[in-house]
Amino acid sequence: MQTKILPLVAGVAFMIVAAFAVVHFDVLTGASSTLSATLPLTIVVAGVLGALRSLWLRRRDPSRFANLGRNRAQ
Repeated sequence: MQTKILPLVAGVAFMIVAAFAVVHFDVLTGASSTLSATLPLTIVVAGVLGALRSLWLRRRDPSRFANLGRNRAQ
């Protein structure tokens, strides 16, 4: 139960809280409704741009794509 159901419940709860935060972002920030709609949208745009860039990199340079996320600190 701890490794299957509880993480699912936590994930659903997080999604609900995140949805409320986006819907009521103007109340959280005290900003205008235009700014409140724009700020969360920048996160979505950044995610889409990152996904497109990774698809481009996978097609253009598969070896560099394969190394993404690997730690090479020495």
